[in-house]
Amino acid sequence: MTIKSLTSKTFVAQFDQPQTVIDPDNLGADLAKKLGDLGISPADLKKIAGADGRLRSSADFKKLFALVDRFDGAADKRLALTDGSKAPTVAGQLNQALLDEVKTNLGFAQYATGSLRVAKQPELKVIANALVVDPKDQMPAVSLPMKGLDQTVYGPPLGLDGQEACMRTAVAQAEQYLAKALGRNAPTLNPHNDSIQVAYAEDDDGRIQPDAAQLKLGRDYIDKSLDVGYPVVIGVSYGTHVENHDKLTEHFVTIHKRGYDKDGRQFYEFKDPGNSGATGRLYVDKDTGKLFKEGDHKSGYVVSLDYELTQVRTWKGLE
Repeated sequence: MTIKSLTSKTFVAQFDQPQTVIDPDNLGADLAKKLGDLGISPADLKKIAGADGRLRSSADFKKLFALVDRFDGAADKRLALTDGSKAPTVAGQLNQALLDEVKTNLGFAQYATGSLRVAKQPELKVIANALVVDPKDQMPAVSLPMKGLDQTVYGPPLGLDGQEACMRTAVAQAEQYLAKALGRNAPTLNPHNDSIQVAYAEDDDGRIQPDAAQLKLGRDYIDKSLDVGYPVVIGVSYGTHVENHDKLTEHFVTIHKRGYDKDGRQFYEFKDPGNSGATGRLYVDKDTGKLFKEGDHKSGYVVSLDYELTQVRTWKGLE
């Protein structure tokens, strides 16, 4: 008898493609039913999805394999898709439903990878757009004494072009601080495909269109990280370059502070590798919740440009 089966490696390989997403909050009817029939809930999927709330990475799908492996009759590290008569097993039907779900999600804008253009978005200004929070509703201020680094100095000794070393330098800012503060207990950064992808499209000026659910997750994650003493590496957009994985992020900075200005506007301060490690400030748009920096536009350098949050990198163990 011939029984078609998958190992963990071959199962994961099916989903190793750009824009692969299983979203527990928006499951298709067929997949939701098949999962429900097997006693798997959206909450179970969220547990293996990590901080971003979606299954996207190879690590996520490896955990999913372990979850569904038992439904072919034996938890033997091999998923039987058909039985001896070549009829689909329960596990085989579920596997097909997962593949169909991924294919369907390719057609939804919120799961896109930055190739989408949207209508012109508002140019956000601190005075007009920043969220003002009543003192009784303000969160405690957090200020981590993290040193800023200059990407043009940090990058070249590592063989990196200093003009393109913002991500590595932003990560180094956080890692160096955490190593000093926590020693061996310092967390490590998750891979890029475990980031919380806030933006899914942008206009011709690089102003982003956020996914509301992911934006909330991202902002909550920033607060949670700061509250436990972790800086936060984030991606921002200031144009329409497509070199990074999400096709939206032009630059990376590291948030180290949360507070409120004299007028009650909530802000997050960051160290900017593209500005010699100097401090910049993001505010919260009162209408959308987007994090933004208002530039002065005096030059074409990053210090003068507008920034909008695109993604939040996550730490292992802080889900």
